[in-house]
Amino acid sequence: MKTASVLISNFNNFEMIELCIESVRKFTDYPHKIIVYDDASAYVQDGKTLPNEHDLSYLRVCRDKGWITLIEGAKQVRHGGALNVLLNDACDTDYAAILDGDIQIRSRGWLTALIKHCQTDKLNMGVCNFKDTGYWPKGYRPGSYLYCIGLMDMNRYRDGMQVDWNLRYADRKEEPYLTEFAPYYPPENNRIFTEVYIKHHGYTYEKFDRELVILDPGCTIHMKVRHDNPKGYKIIPEPRYFGLKYRHWIHCSCRLNPNQAPGSPDAALRETLLDGIRKELKTLRGG
Repeated sequence: MKTASVLISNFNNFEMIELCIESVRKFTDYPHKIIVYDDASAYVQDGKTLPNEHDLSYLRVCRDKGWITLIEGAKQVRHGGALNVLLNDACDTDYAAILDGDIQIRSRGWLTALIKHCQTDKLNMGVCNFKDTGYWPKGYRPGSYLYCIGLMDMNRYRDGMQVDWNLRYADRKEEPYLTEFAPYYPPENNRIFTEVYIKHHGYTYEKFDRELVILDPGCTIHMKVRHDNPKGYKIIPEPRYFGLKYRHWIHCSCRLNPNQAPGSPDAALRETLLDGIRKELKTLRGG
């Protein structure tokens, strides 16, 4: 049997990181190890940056129990930097399941399903959903693999397909971006840009840099697969109905910040999220 790791990136997820790790432990039948990278979890209070003792204390207890391998970042490197550590440095298994710290696994067989789906073709390098090429408020964004949850065949990834996952920028006039964005240029003549980003989101042409390409962490691996891939490796979408096996509690690292103004909509959202997460934790723990 091929070996597998579950790679989890965490930053200020509070009780959500408990739900993530414990749901992985409960619902993962495929033999695996869990590696967690904590991205220097901290928050600002009264003008001072304080370590997030909740996340760090919980993760250290998990480490001491032998549940996880914990890597503590000395300074924040954001999501792309966390993926660099987890995928490019820490992982030594055949497969890597990649999870954000705000993912809750909800049923058994999720990891087996990803691995079996990846094995349907010898050229499959990974399993992950995809977001199409388009616009961001400040510039163009290539298509992106949404590795909030997904799988990577690490032997194929290491076979000339390894990338730097950090957020970075490029010039639209340079290849392969010139060809990639030809159908989207100029933006004012594109219906998607005018109807979605101007009319719906309220952005203006003045704020859009028509020569800027913004590569978020999932964009670089897409561009690698699309333009620098001599062996023809592929990343394929999640298997049908796989979405029923997990829940993504989106943007917990922002929404669970404890310093929301009392009585504000953000504070109310935080309490609503925490209430839901705590109920799931209680059920998971048999309470």
